[in-house]
Amino acid sequence: MTARTAAGPALTTVAMWDVDNEELDREPLRGYGLLTDRPLLVALNQEESRAAEPMAADLAGRIAALHGEGLVLSPCVEAEIGSLEPADQAASGAA
Repeated sequence: MTARTAAGPALTTVAMWDVDNEELDREPLRGYGLLTDRPLLVALNQEESRAAEPMAADLAGRIAALHGEGLVLSPCVEAEIGSLEPADQAASGAA
């Protein structure tokens, strides 16, 4: 994204995760909690019958281009696992 300033030259907006640690001293910025410096996690809700399917390659590629991580889950399956006894949760591989 590029923006013009009243003073003249264009400014280019860059997400902080795209700037090397050597180029940007993040310490003075930590107190601001800038969203562009936070990790990106995308959760894709799938219906129960598709819960084991991987995320579409094009979507996974777009997320990776943003330095993010993605996961696929099914709210129905997650709720069922959450209602199990702790020992059964461990046996299901969820714990």
